[in-house]
Amino acid sequence: MEIRIKKYLGNYYRCKKKKEQLEERHRHIRTDIDSPLGGRAYKEIPSANTQHKSDGSASLLLRLSEIEDRIEKEKNRMAQRLLEIMDVLDYLQEESDERMILELRHIDCYEWKDIVKEMHLSRTSCNTYYNKAIAKLLEYKRVRVLIEAEEMNVA
Repeated sequence: MEIRIKKYLGNYYRCKKKKEQLEERHRHIRTDIDSPLGGRAYKEIPSANTQHKSDGSASLLLRLSEIEDRIEKEKNRMAQRLLEIMDVLDYLQEESDERMILELRHIDCYEWKDIVKEMHLSRTSCNTYYNKAIAKLLEYKRVRVLIEAEEMNVA
């Protein structure tokens, strides 16, 4: 069950990374659209790798629009995931080290080395608080139900 709750808490991070990936793709396409004509190498003889025809700028604009839609959907998913995680973390005492470490890890998306610096604790102490928080959350039936419902939605 511990692995399942960690995966559940990691949903926001995965949405955030997906959004960043889409934004990077958007930037690349935008660069292609904005680049001057003749900016690409010209080949007189078509190569064998031309498996599909491109519709030029129209195709790029359509692709750009699709990516913008996906970015918007991912932002909405991120907001939903963030609220879900915050609801789960509300089961922990507000000013506790356990909650702070989970917030830094799963909401602020800090790496462990940054959590250690922020908390002024050793890595071992941070892991101890983290595991203690996970165990505490799993004591609540509502948390277990949320995790199970999430797994059923994914499947």
